[in-house]
Amino acid sequence: MALLGLERATDRGLCEFARDHDFVLVSKDDDFPVLVTAMGYRPKLIHVVLGNVGNDRVLVKLLAAADHLERALRDPSIGVVILN
Repeated sequence: MALLGLERATDRGLCEFARDHDFVLVSKDDDFPVLVTAMGYRPKLIHVVLGNVGNDRVLVKLLAAADHLERALRDPSIGVVILN
């Protein structure tokens, strides 16, 4: 977020930035599914539900699920993909 100048952005601000730039959010935060749902699934979200794990474990799971995530995110009927 710091590279984009968003280190102090609110959750809504992050969602709006992602929506406006056609990004997909990846978050462990339980607030984001509610927020992106309220915004009509724009942006789309990968909700990471792995418990208390480090970024290296999250990256391994994201890479292992890359094909599934790509297919799911291309589906217009899917707004939140749960990664567990």
